[in-house]
Amino acid sequence: MHFYIAHGIRLILYGVLILPGYAYSSQLYKNIDLVWERHEPGDSIYFDESIEENVSFALDLALEDNGERIAVTATNINDDNEFVDNVVLTEVYKDFSIAELDFTIGKKRVDWGVGYAYRPLNYLKPQVRNATGIVVEEGAWIGSAEKYTDSGKVALVAFNNKSQLDSQSDDTKGIGIHVYSLRGDWEIQTMGFYDDLRHGILGGSVNTVIGDSTTFHSSVVWQHKYAKTTHRANASNFQQNTINEEELDGGFQSLFGLTHNFANNISLLAEYWYDSRGPTRKEWENLFAAGQLQSQTAELAPLLFAAGQVFTATNLVQHNVLLHARYEGSKFNPVLDMQLAPADSGLITTGRVGYEWMPGQNIEIGARGFGGASNSVYSQLPRRNTYFFRISGSF
Repeated sequence: MHFYIAHGIRLILYGVLILPGYAYSSQLYKNIDLVWERHEPGDSIYFDESIEENVSFALDLALEDNGERIAVTATNINDDNEFVDNVVLTEVYKDFSIAELDFTIGKKRVDWGVGYAYRPLNYLKPQVRNATGIVVEEGAWIGSAEKYTDSGKVALVAFNNKSQLDSQSDDTKGIGIHVYSLRGDWEIQTMGFYDDLRHGILGGSVNTVIGDSTTFHSSVVWQHKYAKTTHRANASNFQQNTINEEELDGGFQSLFGLTHNFANNISLLAEYWYDSRGPTRKEWENLFAAGQLQSQTAELAPLLFAAGQVFTATNLVQHNVLLHARYEGSKFNPVLDMQLAPADSGLITTGRVGYEWMPGQNIEIGARGFGGASNSVYSQLPRRNTYFFRISGSF
């Protein structure tokens, strides 16, 4: 444990020195996360996993001054029993106005999504939602011109999602229009973009209040092109490697959700989302049928590991349902999430309890389990259970 503490102290000192000392007229924001995780493997035939424990640190620093912002995240993550230091420039941008137009130029986090568990509209730089461990949220490089209207605003946005975190990924460059409007109780977004990966993407969302304590949110996205890891495996050709990366036409996503807030500080949320880009139930059944035969012959083990690439899809199943319950107490904040796959009765359950022991200082303990029916996709994931403990605070 003293080894972990030493690395944490080194990270803090290293991170604090990243931003120079010219913050005398600026606002400096600081947040630190310490996370312990224990991962227990499942019995999947596609992954060779063992019990893992790791401790990770992250320090977020952000400096703001007169429309300018620079933010960095310094991390120290235990990877295969080795601590890896990394410093990521998550944001650096300037907001300014000329005449009746507002401009932004630089690297900025853009969040247009309206969902809790999944946000289809965040396609400039997708986010990992409700992670158990450390997640570095990196912005996209953008240049935008925005004009306010009587009912909202219209923005012309050019972007490049070049990533410092994932240097192996292809840079996607594009340009498009984003429109936000408020009409009565309805918040409406519409957008259209063209980039060199999807070759056209259209999307929109609505968000409104129903009565005194219920809200409704929905979003849809259509894209002309999308990449998908496909296979032609089945019980009759299980001795062949049929894994391919293909470019397909016409990807469609939709999300609908309702949230109800009770007077006793309890809120319930239900969401459904559909992703046509995900593998179909028939594709999974064929893959599993081939996998059962491949697992009986040691020489075919490489085919099983190759099939693991199919599990990297953004959504592993096309139809998804999430049930979420939360209690907002003055100190304790328990949360329960249940993500269901109706097609095969798969289930991911996450429970966590947060406690604010001082203003801005929090601890959290929780667990996440993967499973459901034995033939479900979630039961074939590399991990069966994840336990986590987090200490976070702003200073």
